[in-house]
Amino acid sequence: HLSIRRQRQMCIRDRFYESVQTLQAEHLPMIVGISDISSDLTQNTLRRVDIATDALRDTIHRVIWTVGLTVGSALLVIALTNGFVVERQFNRRINRLTNSVTAIAQGDLDHPVTVRGQDELGEMARALVVFRTTAEELRRSNIELEKFAYVAAHDLRSPLRAVHELSLWVLEDEELSLIHI
Repeated sequence: HLSIRRQRQMCIRDRFYESVQTLQAEHLPMIVGISDISSDLTQNTLRRVDIATDALRDTIHRVIWTVGLTVGSALLVIALTNGFVVERQFNRRINRLTNSVTAIAQGDLDHPVTVRGQDELGEMARALVVFRTTAEELRRSNIELEKFAYVAAHDLRSPLRAVHELSLWVLEDEELSLIHI
């Protein structure tokens, strides 16, 4: 009974191996085909990854160049704007203030002071206006003083002339009295 059983198991095993070999023989081409398809898919995927990597690298380079040019352009615009602001806000105002100071110092007290603002240049312009006003008052005062000096000199001429003539008369009288003695 044991040997029959063994034979049977061996028979089952043999049939199993035969069926596995049959299945292998039947499915081997399909397995090879699936393996080939898998290999082709892997190769295609790797090619696509390489293409995508190259495209990404090119895109990164373009982005870097674009950002670099944008930053460079922005810095240039900032520098030009800064130069324009400095030129407009400071250099032109300083030049106008200098022209006003020079004109007023040369006696043109009617020269306008056109610089305005709440900064140091505006403060200097306000001080220049005060200086100009003081200079105008000083000029007016000098004109009045000259008029007074002219009137005083004219008014003093008559008494001085009289004193001079009186002294001449005294001298003449003294000479005449010396002659009569």
